[in-house]
Amino acid sequence: MLLYHYDDNGVLTKIAEAKLDPEETKVQKGPFYLVPRNATELAPPEVPDKDGLIPVFDGSIWEVVEDHRGPVWVKQGGEEVEWVLPGPLPDEYTKLEPPAPPFKWGGDAWEPVNPQHIADLLRMEALRRRAVDELIVSGSVEVSTRTEFITVKARIDAG
Repeated sequence: MLLYHYDDNGVLTKIAEAKLDPEETKVQKGPFYLVPRNATELAPPEVPDKDGLIPVFDGSIWEVVEDHRGPVWVKQGGEEVEWVLPGPLPDEYTKLEPPAPPFKWGGDAWEPVNPQHIADLLRMEALRRRAVDELIVSGSVEVSTRTEFITVKARIDAG
């Protein structure tokens, strides 16, 4: 008798011959097979000859579902994550790896971010840093450091 083994997510992992239980076989006066946890006698369905589909057991039946396990990318920001679940990929992820930055998700593909926009953001950040540095040097602010955080306190002139 064949057993179909699956992991904790129901994904088929191997097919193996079942082992006889010698004691129970004597009691039952006929073959009695051991069926370990995460195994079933129910054969999985044929999977169409198409990449990205796998059989998954839900505890009572097998289903053929999408398989997106492996690296995927978060559409909001392009961060790579490892997807471990069988089934459809949620809308906030994509299997399409983003090209080198600066790119953003454009609905169905990665699109280049306007380079001028990036340059403007970097220029604004440089201006902000320069203004803070000038305030510190002029004595208009006092910087105190602690191990957990840095605070910047503005001095209020009496007038």
